[in-house]
Amino acid sequence: MPSISLSNGRTSFFHAICACLTLLAVTDGRAQGPGDAPVRYTIAQTRDVRTGVKLPGTVESTVTSLVASEVQGVVASRRAGEGDIVRKGATLVQLKTNELELDLQGGRGELAEAHARLERAENAMNRARNLFDEDLVAAEGMDDAVADYRAWQGRVAQLNARIARIELDIERCTIRAPLGGVVVSERTEVGEWLNAGDPVVEIVAVDELRVRVEVTEQHFHQLREGGATTIRFGARPDLLVEGTIVALIPRADPRARTFPILVALANPGRELSVGMLAEVTLPLGRMQRSVLVPKDALIRQGEALFVWAIGDDGTASMGPVEVGDGYGDWVVAESGVTAGTKIVTRGNERLRPGQSVVGEALEYDLP
Repeated sequence: MPSISLSNGRTSFFHAICACLTLLAVTDGRAQGPGDAPVRYTIAQTRDVRTGVKLPGTVESTVTSLVASEVQGVVASRRAGEGDIVRKGATLVQLKTNELELDLQGGRGELAEAHARLERAENAMNRARNLFDEDLVAAEGMDDAVADYRAWQGRVAQLNARIARIELDIERCTIRAPLGGVVVSERTEVGEWLNAGDPVVEIVAVDELRVRVEVTEQHFHQLREGGATTIRFGARPDLLVEGTIVALIPRADPRARTFPILVALANPGRELSVGMLAEVTLPLGRMQRSVLVPKDALIRQGEALFVWAIGDDGTASMGPVEVGDGYGDWVVAESGVTAGTKIVTRGNERLRPGQSVVGEALEYDLP
């Protein structure tokens, strides 16, 4: 490293610093030039993986709720309509509460009166007890005072229960979402009279979905809960989603003689919808030697997939690739990639054909 002499002034100091940085700017065994693009790459691997059996399925929601009114009343407003995304606890429909609020006001007035009468009955009971102790009143008078006091105690408790019931009915007039999801149908309109139990909206949970697949008896007995799958969708060919077998239902369709299984998958971006057609790859095939590339390397242009590769001369080139089953962070490259190729997995969105790159290895856990 060159020495830095402060006595030569600012110019000498600047040139010395530049020389130091030039010597340090070496990645992947060579210096980075002004036009070099920094990228991360992963070596395409060859592995023995189990080929999958592809079967059609249908996307379902794990939870579907037909939300109903718990009380009767007139719809004052509707806060959610078809297609709206609602969170748990969000207001869906508001019923009118005018009559209930009047009942509540009357009940509270009766309760205030009952408390006053209870207090007077308690005072009368205490006086009767003192007189009874002094043999100035008969036992019958004492019993009447105690009975009157207990009667007003019961009346107060009765009114408290009535008020609590009215307050609960007022709260139930605000019909809320029991779960987060998407409103798929509206069952009421503003001004409509609802009876208790009448539906107001239907909500489908879409954050976590599942795919129902029918499998043959032979395949059914080869599967296990917790098994990993990969899923593609006819409406979204760019998506390759991982799923987990969560249920093996031991009841065959009497006509088709197939057994249903359920495969759970996450849908955090809500890119998938209930009812979509899916193709599920189940781990039931034979072991096969395959070339694997990281999923992060895939770039979609229209209907085609491409990857960027780094050549021996340190330049980047983009080529088409056909992919098969997915295995964790990796996917089978059925054509377009050979084992040992440096495949760009970070920084590929800004590359140009023939551009010189400086790469740093990025490792992924192998399946």
